[in-house]
Amino acid sequence: MSLGKSVLCCKCSGHVEGGHAMCDTCFADLRDQAFERLIQLDALSELPVSIKEIRERLQAGIVVLDMDPEVEALRTKAAKYLLARDFPRHYKFKG
Repeated sequence: MSLGKSVLCCKCSGHVEGGHAMCDTCFADLRDQAFERLIQLDALSELPVSIKEIRERLQAGIVVLDMDPEVEALRTKAAKYLLARDFPRHYKFKG
C-alpha cells in the first residue's frame, strides 16, 4: 500500500507510478517522436550541449537507428529534454 500522494501524468492526467511526471504510455509516445522533433527544432534554440550533440548527429546521419548501440539511450535523453521543454512545471532536464 502506497502512503505517498497520487501523481497524475502531465499530459493525459492518467495515474503515474514511481513519482514520474509522465505515464509510461505518454512517455513511450514521446520517445517515438523524439528524434523527429529534435530535428525540427529551430536551429537558434538554446539547447543543452548534450541535446545539441544528439541533434547534430541526427542531422549528419551519424545515428543509424537500426545499428547504433547507443540509440535507445539517445532517444530517452531526447525525450526527457522534450518532456522538460513541453512541461517545464513538471520536469527539469538534468542534461
